[in-house]
Amino acid sequence: MDVMISDQVHEVIMDFYVYVHDACHSYLYTE
Repeated sequence: MDVMISDQVHEVIMDFYVYVHDACHSYLYTE
């Protein structure tokens, strides 16, 4: 695995993770 992850890719991954995390919480708490 390449240790040098580009900042842009890291940013996209974090944004995606946060989006999924928030979506899961919204789904769980609205049930």
